[in-house]
Amino acid sequence: MPERSLRSGLTLRVLAVALLLLVLAGISCYALSAHFANLAYDRWLIDDAGTLAQALSANEGEASVLLPRAALAIFKFDAYDQTYYRVSTAAGRILASDGPLPNLAPGADGKPRLSSVTIAGVPLRVVAIATKPPGATETVHLVVGETINKRATLLSEILIEMALPQLGLLLGALLFVRFAVDRGLRPLTVVSTAIEARGHELLTPVSEAGLPREARSLVTHINDLLGRLGHTIAAQRRFVADAAHQLRTPL
Repeated sequence: MPERSLRSGLTLRVLAVALLLLVLAGISCYALSAHFANLAYDRWLIDDAGTLAQALSANEGEASVLLPRAALAIFKFDAYDQTYYRVSTAAGRILASDGPLPNLAPGADGKPRLSSVTIAGVPLRVVAIATKPPGATETVHLVVGETINKRATLLSEILIEMALPQLGLLLGALLFVRFAVDRGLRPLTVVSTAIEARGHELLTPVSEAGLPREARSLVTHINDLLGRLGHTIAAQRRFVADAAHQLRTPL
């Protein structure tokens, strides 16, 4: 059975706590990074839906959409992600569409509704808004979606930038824990050295000066043991002296 070490035990316990805190910090960093990455690109996605709404018009009360090729190319241009759109009336009449986007209803309070969907195995971030073009008698639903490559790239960059300081912090914590454990166990080393340096006849109390409370308790019990051992040896010496005296008398 391997010999147990107080130093190793304390170090491992503190290290386990440090690793647990690091994992929790990593989870928190991931959640915060994902939140702010989505927040930034969600705002751009809502702006894209607002831009698409500028192409709406009305003809005799009916909503219509005009998307010139040049404007559509600018709207869909993205070096990293693919953008899709769907324009339909609240009754379900499709005015324009370029992909299999779901017929996502806007928020009940009139605010944009954001959601994450998967189409044909491809994850998308989608926004749905409702608007009514001037002169139109029907409400139009606009759904704009894009793939999440930019979001994933930004999230990875944020996590990498945050991971390096975290690893440095962990290394610093390990060095500090090692120093703190050695410093905390130093009184026990001092007591051990003081006892080891004694001869077998030196039974005077071990000094408690400068020792912490826990070490003083240990030294107090050691001194109590030394005191009782001294009394026992003195009694044995008196017994031997009396026995020797009694044996010399008749001789």
